[in-house]
Amino acid sequence: MLFARCNVLVFRWNWSLQDNPGFKQLVEILRGALKNRKFMNLLHEQSEFPRFITQRNLDLLRQFDAKDSIQTILIKLIFQKVEDSQEGKQAARKWVSLLASTTTLEFTKEKPPTQKELSALFNQFTIKFILLHTNPDLNNIRTIINSSKKIVDFQSADQRSRQICIRAAMIFGRFCRHYTLPIQDVSIWISEMGHILLAEYNAARREGSAFQLREITTMCALIVASLRDIFQSRAMDSDQTPLPATFPEASTCIFDVISKLLAAFREIDQCLSEVGLLLKCILDLRTHFFPDPPTPPFTREVNEEESQEDYGFDPINVNDLSLAEVMMLDGNEGSTRPYWDEDLDLAKGICELTNAITSAISRIAYLDDGVKKRKDVELWVEIWANVAILCTAHNLKQWDYFLHRTPVSLGRLGDLAWRQVAEPLFLLHVLSGDPKAYNVDREIFSKCWFLSMAADPQHIIPSYTFVLFHVDGLKSPLWEGIPFPRGMSEEEYEDVFAEQRQLLIESVLHNLERHYQAMKGGDNTTTAVVSEGMNGLSELLNLMRHNVMRKAKAPNNNALREYFQYCSEVVATIHSLNIGGDSRIAPYLADPWVNQATAWLRAE
Repeated sequence: MLFARCNVLVFRWNWSLQDNPGFKQLVEILRGALKNRKFMNLLHEQSEFPRFITQRNLDLLRQFDAKDSIQTILIKLIFQKVEDSQEGKQAARKWVSLLASTTTLEFTKEKPPTQKELSALFNQFTIKFILLHTNPDLNNIRTIINSSKKIVDFQSADQRSRQICIRAAMIFGRFCRHYTLPIQDVSIWISEMGHILLAEYNAARREGSAFQLREITTMCALIVASLRDIFQSRAMDSDQTPLPATFPEASTCIFDVISKLLAAFREIDQCLSEVGLLLKCILDLRTHFFPDPPTPPFTREVNEEESQEDYGFDPINVNDLSLAEVMMLDGNEGSTRPYWDEDLDLAKGICELTNAITSAISRIAYLDDGVKKRKDVELWVEIWANVAILCTAHNLKQWDYFLHRTPVSLGRLGDLAWRQVAEPLFLLHVLSGDPKAYNVDREIFSKCWFLSMAADPQHIIPSYTFVLFHVDGLKSPLWEGIPFPRGMSEEEYEDVFAEQRQLLIESVLHNLERHYQAMKGGDNTTTAVVSEGMNGLSELLNLMRHNVMRKAKAPNNNALREYFQYCSEVVATIHSLNIGGDSRIAPYLADPWVNQATAWLRAE
C-alpha cells in the first residue's frame, strides 16, 4: 500500500521530492520492505524486467505505470528525487546501490525457483542495469558484469534462470551500444555461457533425452540471437533512434562458439537459422565500412581495335598522372584504410568457418522440400559469397577456392534443382561485392549465365544478367550486339526480363553460331569462345531437361506453360543452327525430354 501511494503521489499528483528531509527515511522504509521479501515481487506482480527495459525506453523511468513492481516504483522514486533536486542521474547511484544484493541465488536444476522466487533474479539484474545507467563507464561495465555473473551459477542453474541470464547479457549489450561502450565484456560472457551449453549438448547426445536436446538447442539459439540483437540495437529512448553502425570486431563475434554450433547441429533448426542470421548481420555491418562498389557503367563506344584480354575497360592512358598515382598505391592502399586491421582480424575469424558453412548449406538443402528451406539456402549462399569477398580481400584464400565447384565450396549442391538457385545467386553477390573476381575465370560466370537462362519460373534471377553484363561491358564475343537495355536500372530490368529472355538467348545463340562457323572455316582464334559457349549451352540444355522431366506431371498453370513453350522454342532455334549438330549438343536434342515437352504443350 505504501509503495502504491508513493507512486500515485509523485507521478499523478506531482508531489515534489526536492529537498524533502524525509526522503532518506522513506527509502530506508521501502528498502527494508524489499529486503524482508528477499527482493521478490508481490504475488500479483509479474516476474519480468521493468517496462523501461523490455520496451528499450529509458524515458519510461520518469513515467507512471500502475503495473510497476514495488522495486520498480522505488527506482522511479529515486530518479524523480534526483530530477526534482536537479542533481543529475549520477546522484542516483548512491541510492540505487542500497538496493544491490551480494547474495548468490541458489537456483539449480535440482531445485528450480518458483515463479515468485524468480522475480528476485529479475530484480537483481535490474539493479545492475540501473547502476550502469547511472555511470556508463568502461571500468564500471566490467565490474558490473563480473558481479552479475555471480548472481546465479549458470552452469548449475535451471532452464528459466539461464534464459534470464542470457537476456541480461543481451540487455547489458544494449546499454553498451546506447552509451557507445565496447561490447567485448558482454560478448565474453555470452561466449562463456555458450561453451557451457555446448558441453552439455555433447553430453546429452550420448546419454540425454530428446527433451534435453531440444532445451539446450533453444538456449543455444537464444545465445546467438542475443548477440545479433546487440549488434542491431537502437538507442534506448522513446524514438528508438538508430545508432551509428559499429564495426563487428572479431573479439565480439563469438566465432569459437559459432564454429562448434555449426559442427554440433546436424539438421536445420532454430539454432542453425540463428547462426546464419548472426553471420549475415556481422557481414552486413562490415559493408557499412567497406561498401560494395557501384555497378560498373557501360564503357563508351570506341573505334580502335580492342584486345579480348582487356574487354570491358576503357583504353588506358599511361601518361595520366592521376592514374599513375593510383597504380602506385594499388596493393598497399588497404593497410591505410580505417578499420583495415580490424577487418583482417574479422577475416581470419570468418576464414576458420569456411568448411563448416558449406557443410551447413548442404545439410539444409537436402532436407525436406519447403519454402523455408529455400530461404535458408539463399541466406547461407549470400553468407558464403560475402565470406569469399572478405577472405580474398585479405589474400587469406584465393578466388579459385570459392569459384570452382569442389567439395569445400558449393560443389556439395550437386543436383540441378539447387544449382539453378545457388550458383547464380552466389556469383551475383560476388560480382556485386568484388567485380574484379570476374577476371579470375570468366567462363565460370558465362556458364552460370546459360544455367540461369534455363531456370524454371520460380528460380529466375534477372539481377545476375544485369550485373554480369555491366561488369563485362558487353565486350565478350558471346554478348556482342545483344538486345540489352543499357539505360535501365536493375529494378526496371527485372520487370522486363521475362519477356526479353527468349530474344536474349537467341541473340547469344546466333553469336555462338557465327563463331562456330568461323572455327569450322579454320579461324583458330574463335576456338576458346566456341568452347565457352558450347559448355554454357550444355548447361542450359541439361537444366531444361531436368526441369521438364521433373515438372511434366505437375498441374497446369500459366507460368509452367510459358516455361515449356520457352524451352521448346529455344530447342527449335538450336536445331536450326549448325551448333545443334555438334557432338556436345546433339545428344541433348535427341533426348526424350524434347518430345515430352512438345507433347505436354499439345495436350494443354
